Amino acid sequence: MTMHSATQFGGEVSSVTVPPASMTVFVVEVASPSFEISGQVRDTAGRPLPGVTVEATNGTPYTAVTDDYGIYRLSDLPEDAYTVSVTGVGDHVGSSQQVDLQQEPFPIANFTLTPRLSGAVKRWNTQHTELLAVPGAAVWVEPSGGGAVLASTTTDCEGNFLLPVAAGSYVAKAEHPGYAGRPGREVDVSSSAGCIAFTVGAGGGAVPCSQ
Repeated sequence: MTMHSATQFGGEVSSVTVPPASMTVFVVEVASPSFEISGQVRDTAGRPLPGVTVEATNGTPYTAVTDDYGIYRLSDLPEDAYTVSVTGVGDHVGSSQQVDLQQEPFPIANFTLTPRLSGAVKRWNTQHTELLAVPGAAVWVEPSGGGAVLASTTTDCEGNFLLPVAAGSYVAKAEHPGYAGRPGREVDVSSSAGCIAFTVGAGGGAVPCSQ
């Protein structure tokens, strides 16, 4: 439809086109873009950890659970900065890292979790001048107040051990049939990982790994 108008005293004539009443007007809503954080959760030996809860939060929490291969995927995330944390891990110490989707829209955030208890078993050489690895030594934990063995393992070819245990306080002990002694030490892994250096045989004992 076209409408005309003119001034009374010889002014310019103008025309305006008006759409017919039957014309359909479409309103298109453009959705905000969504982003994704993905990655893998493994232990220090490189083995995937299934069934682990991963949470990303920017004030609002978003969660996912790792599959049989330790893979997780957090999808449909608004563009923002997030703290990504591994929770729901009983025998490994949790971890977190910062991810900014404004800088990288589809980042890979991998996690390597440390067992709550680890360390090594060694012995003195004949001259008592050097500590040598003791492969095949038994390492176990008991309740701090005494009781049955809760978890156990043996040292590898380099005398090292990893012992995933639940958060708590324990008495850790080590023993090898070829050497005298059964050194032990109390360890608290309630909030962080613990590491113990055992020495079997003459002059044996147990100290934190840093000593």
